[in-house]
Amino acid sequence: MIFCHGLAKQRVLFGGGPAGGTFQVVANSIQVFKPIKEVKEFKVQAQSSGGSTENLRKTNTGRQQMSVVYSGHV
Repeated sequence: MIFCHGLAKQRVLFGGGPAGGTFQVVANSIQVFKPIKEVKEFKVQAQSSGGSTENLRKTNTGRQQMSVVYSGHV
């Protein structure tokens, strides 16, 4: 949990991809998208990863809440 002005905000981990890769750019963009940043109940945090397969595994096991995944890996 992240505490903001005395109120608990839930952290939502968003799996991207390797630093500098397209998936990481998407995750970073979601993290800073103004309507997402304005939500008071949660904070999206982009997290770099090994890519699509790792994201799918982490999301399935609950270690991240959202991720970018190639459709063929789903």
